[in-house]
Amino acid sequence: MKRYIKEEGSEEVRKIFISAYNGDVVLHMHLFNVGEALSAIHKATRRAGRPEIYPLLKKRLLGDVRRLTKLGAMRLTPLTISQILEASRYVEKHSLTS
Repeated sequence: MKRYIKEEGSEEVRKIFISAYNGDVVLHMHLFNVGEALSAIHKATRRAGRPEIYPLLKKRLLGDVRRLTKLGAMRLTPLTISQILEASRYVEKHSLTS
């Protein structure tokens, strides 16, 4: 989300994405995180009173995922049931959210 909505840490995230586009790093993300990021961006734009910019930010996020995946600079990992079960232990132990 820090790539699409300017907040603390956005500059560091921008540098990481530049490194990925330059072929210096490979980003890894679960498919679940794409939906999670869209949800967070949607919520943030509504809270800011700017829901009209959500479609643009959505397009940017999905464009990054598409381009970086094609470049081999991003790997999307499917979410498995065993990962969900393992994550649930951390959620319960540390009161985490998704």
